[in-house]
Amino acid sequence: MDNPIRFEHPLNERSRVLLRLEDVFTRFLHYLPSESRQDTQVAISVLMEAVNFFNRTDLKSVLIKELKRNITTFERLGAHPGLDSDRVANTLQRLEDASTSLHSQLRQIALDVRENEFFKSIMQRSAIPGGTSASDLPHYHLWLEQPAEERARRLNAWFEELRPVHNSVEVLLFIYRASGVATEEVAENGFFHYTLNATRPAQMVSLELHRELLVFPEVSGDWHRFNIRFRRSDKNSLIPVTCEGKLPFRLSIANI
Repeated sequence: MDNPIRFEHPLNERSRVLLRLEDVFTRFLHYLPSESRQDTQVAISVLMEAVNFFNRTDLKSVLIKELKRNITTFERLGAHPGLDSDRVANTLQRLEDASTSLHSQLRQIALDVRENEFFKSIMQRSAIPGGTSASDLPHYHLWLEQPAEERARRLNAWFEELRPVHNSVEVLLFIYRASGVATEEVAENGFFHYTLNATRPAQMVSLELHRELLVFPEVSGDWHRFNIRFRRSDKNSLIPVTCEGKLPFRLSIANI
């Protein structure tokens, strides 16, 4: 399949949070190095999204628990003669480093960022449409007019608090994606059903579709089974309709 479009869907709440965090971190790191004042504003907005994740106080323990589960798995894999021992050892080291880094954060994640008066003032005003304009926040306007290097330095300093989480998300999703084996499947009249192997914990599903078809999946299910309904997007109205006939796609299930 040439130049497919990829969709991913979580099969549990933990994977859902990981995918959401990855999306936020990816957008922040995209805008971080830009010299544009407007891109810095976008980076600040995305950083607010990231910080809001940590209103959930159990997130750190959830990540540590999942890292430990995978560390145990890779310790067992290290004794398997048929696997690439260097690759297993490298992944195990990344897991252990991520776990150690999270454990070393004694305070609540992103607490210093949230308590920063400058950042807090932007967060409070951002709830108002247009509330971060120069007339509303002259201090913010002044900071945005500083050299790009100064703005990037401040953003990087704030992101350092979140880096252990970023590293954990990165290695866990890398493992999930690498654990899947792609199969060629066909949906009939826009519908596909799959029953999962209960002995192997499934984390998420990935689907690849021909880009030119303008088709997207709606996935529902859990670690027992899932259903996929494929919808076609009208190029002009963008109103989705259910696909008809046979629809080929590539399916990968993260089992680990």
